[in-house]
Amino acid sequence: MSNRVKLTDNSGEQASGDKVGTGAYIKIGTIVSVEDKSSYPGQEAKFHKSGKQTELCLVVDFKVDEFDRKLFLFGKFKRNAKGQIISWDSWNNNIQRFLYKILLDQAEIDENLQIPGDVIAKLIGKQFQYVNYQSNKTYQTDDGEKFSFQIWGKVFGVNDTKEEIIEEWNNNLQWINDYAPEIVSQRHQSANEGFNPEQFEKNTASAPDDDII
Repeated sequence: MSNRVKLTDNSGEQASGDKVGTGAYIKIGTIVSVEDKSSYPGQEAKFHKSGKQTELCLVVDFKVDEFDRKLFLFGKFKRNAKGQIISWDSWNNNIQRFLYKILLDQAEIDENLQIPGDVIAKLIGKQFQYVNYQSNKTYQTDDGEKFSFQIWGKVFGVNDTKEEIIEEWNNNLQWINDYAPEIVSQRHQSANEGFNPEQFEKNTASAPDDDII
């Protein structure tokens, strides 16, 4: 225990049901299970379906209202000049952010750079906030191809305010390349009246855009 390293949220941010933008809503999820699929040093490597090796990866199953959802979180290791792994890279590390936002001073890793089992266990049943947004990515269903809603990888603690979430969302919009508010606007215009964005979200496929073997 004494050799564990405390984590902070140093993910490098660039400069419920509440709306943060057109087709983008704040949701609250409750964690059901967490699977660590990281390729830690000395362990068998794990891969994306694309064939790319993962470094740090968590798969989080959670519930929002009556729906089951899955969140994929990624991060990388920091290496020295010789290419040797020396620590976690905190830059844009959504796993480190996730752990800290939920566990605060209980977020830590061990001397092998792994997330201890008791830390994973503390996540179960905890709640977090996230942004669900309309994407231009499509997903095949029995009814044909549909546009999907995606989960933004930067999660928030339950005490983060709506204003803080909106500010961070707006500061990161230029990097969320698949955000497509025009899809919601077009759907709204075609319906003319009676358009319910919350119902539209429920009727729109929600699927992860990546997976791990």
